[in-house]
Parts: sequence; C-alpha cells; structure tokens
Amino acid sequence: MMVYQIFDRYINYPVLITFSMKETRLQKISFPAVTICPRAKFSLSRFNVSAVLDKVYEDNVTFQEMEELSYATTICPLGLWQSVNSTKEGFYRFLNESRPYILKYCQYLEQEQECRDYFTPILTEEGVCYSFNILDKGDMFRDNVEFVLPNYHCATPMKNWDVEKGYTAFETDAYPRRALREGQKNALSIMLKTKKEDMGMCSNFETGYRINVHFPSVYPDVTENYFTVPLGQRVIGVIIPEMIKTSEGVKQFHPKTRDCYFQSERPLQFFKVYSQTNCLMECKANYTLWLCECVRFHMPKAEGTPICLMEEQFCMKYAEDNTFFAVNDDDSLIEAESKYSNYTQCDFLPTCTDINYKLELSQNPITYTFPDDIVIDGDWWNQ
Repeated sequence: MMVYQIFDRYINYPVLITFSMKETRLQKISFPAVTICPRAKFSLSRFNVSAVLDKVYEDNVTFQEMEELSYATTICPLGLWQSVNSTKEGFYRFLNESRPYILKYCQYLEQEQECRDYFTPILTEEGVCYSFNILDKGDMFRDNVEFVLPNYHCATPMKNWDVEKGYTAFETDAYPRRALREGQKNALSIMLKTKKEDMGMCSNFETGYRINVHFPSVYPDVTENYFTVPLGQRVIGVIIPEMIKTSEGVKQFHPKTRDCYFQSERPLQFFKVYSQTNCLMECKANYTLWLCECVRFHMPKAEGTPICLMEEQFCMKYAEDNTFFAVNDDDSLIEAESKYSNYTQCDFLPTCTDINYKLELSQNPITYTFPDDIVIDGDWWNQ
C-alpha cells in the first residue's frame, strides 16, 4: 500500500515546489519600471470637454468638435454613442495633442536630468501615461506590431541584460537600469504637476495619479494594479524586490506539471518577452478582435487592424461584461456566457523566473506653494 501511494504521488505530483530563501546582491536586480497615469485625461488648453458638451446640448457644435468628442469618449465615460466618421490616425493625433504634461522634475541616483530623458509616453487603457525604465518597443514587441505614434514607447535599447539570467556584465552601463545602492539618495525622485482646470469629469471622481511599479519587460496594467498619489501630497515608496528562480532540472517536466513557463517555451504573437500580464493582454486583444472586429487603442495589433472607437463602445462593453477568466486544472480560459459560446485559450501560466516588487508607502502634505507662472514646455516630446 505504501509503495502504491509513493508511485501515485510521483505520477500525479512529480514536482515538489519548495522555496529556499537566499539573499541576492542588489546590483543583480533591475530597478523596476514605473508607469504614471494622470487622472486628468486632457489639457484644457487643447480640448475643453465641458465646453464642447455644452455646445452639443445647445446643438451648436462643429464637426471637428464632435469628432474630437467622439475620440475623447474612448477613454472618458461621457455616455455619447452618436456615430461620427472618425479615423485611426485622427484618434491617435488627438490623443497625443491633448495629453496633459505632468512631469516637472526628475532625479535618479542623485543625477538630475530632463524628464524626457527618463520617461517615455506610452498608451494604456487609462490613455497616455509615462513610463520609466520600461523596455523599448523594439525589445518588448515583435516586428509585426503596429505603432501609429512613432515617438511613443521609446527607451534605451536593452544592454547587458537578459530576462531570465539578469545582468550579463558588471558594467554600470546597462539597460534596464539597475539599482546600485539602497536608500532615498539613490532612488527615483519625481515632481508631478496637474493644472486645476484640467481636473474634469473624465477623472472619475479621482484626482492625482495612478502609479504601477512593474518588471521592465511587462506591459503595465494600470487599471487593475496601481497605487494612488493624491494632489498636494509627498509620497515615499520603499521597494522590496522578491526574485523567484526555478532550477534548470525542472525543465524536463511538462510546463503544466511544474506550473510555469521558461521564456523559450511560450512564444507570443506580439510580445518578444513572455509574462502572465503580456500573455493576458495579447489574449484580450485577440478575443476583442474576434468579437468586435477591432481592438482597443492601447492593445498590441498587427498593421491595418482597426481600433475600436466610439461606434464600437457597445461591443467592447459587451465583451468586458460577458467574459470572465477562469483557471481550472487544465488551462486558463476566456469564456463567453452568451451566444458567443466559443472561447480563446489563453494558457497564461507564471514565468519560472520572475521578480515582484512589493511596496511600503507613506505620505504627508506638501506645504510649499508653487508659483502659478511655472509651466512645462508642451512640445518637448515632439522635438
């Protein structure tokens, strides 16, 4: 009986997962990527949502204003569904021109630089956000991914670093940036500013910023995973990295048995780097394309793929409301509860090598008042 139990345990549970705690030198761990999304979606000087809405109710709106309002509806719940002849190029141009500029001061490892040298604008479900230490689009995405805005998601090319092996050289000249020392003097310090008039109905009763701290090769999910930085507050975050590594000997077992993927085992359609978050975003994009014949503006897509604008809001809402993610013993699935009984197989297991960044936050009010005449050059990302 005992022999049978041992044999049965080996057949059904051939991999025994144990966690051996071991300290790792800080220099071997990459500094996290930091993505900041303002709750103010538009700059009032470029697009005044309230004023245009008033014109709509007064039936005194121009075609261009109605067109831009339809673009704004994609990231702002305005409750408008009127069809407008809109274009993908026009939408991205509007999104870029109307975005607020929030970065005033940036310092990393006690070195002050222009914020444009540290941060790159990227697109998320929240609209235009700004990301530090994220992989360049050429290192994160495959060549088949379309980028309408060429100046977005531009960072330093990956150098002396591998997703699974970490830093491959001892030089400080590496990207993603590494954390050389601990302490506040060696941290990332940012000063953010939002104009009061930019805080409007699109902020969903929130002010300030949503911030996501993530692995540099992971595309940020700011809608689900974030912490909030309110206006007028100084927030300090202590980052505690936790690295998970899997023994090479485990590779002989099937990924479903060991419950994780090595990078070479799970190639993705759009992403060069596998992660649960990247795989899930790709799966959502494929499912939305199948259901609505378009994808959300921030999702990875092949060239020529339509984006879902105001006319497809019902379909996107339907896709969100009628899909759920269920993890069973075999796979991770997206299933539709309605007549669309088909499903997309996601299969997004964890990675066998990963780094998670835990945060301990503290905050206190800012007592210094900045002069009203301090402004940011609104063109520095276009120069």
